[in-house]
Amino acid sequence: MVRTSVPASNRWTANACRLSRDRDRRHGFAVERLRAWQEAGANVQALVPHLAVYLGHVSPRETYWYLSASPELLNAAARSFETFTQSKGAQ
Repeated sequence: MVRTSVPASNRWTANACRLSRDRDRRHGFAVERLRAWQEAGANVQALVPHLAVYLGHVSPRETYWYLSASPELLNAAARSFETFTQSKGAQ
């Protein structure tokens, strides 16, 4: 049996890729959860601290980054705001 050693630089690259994929999945989960809450009309501000705990963030401030980092969330927020302003105009 022949054993080969993986150079340290390749091990670092493999670990970095794995960590990157893990972060991509976390980001995708957070964005999808926030988008679903937004479209369901849930109180996102009240739910963000729960998401922060689930993601292992020290503070909700770290989780709010997802709100501005996603075109999907910005579009959902724009649709909600448009619906809100239209309903206020009808009164």
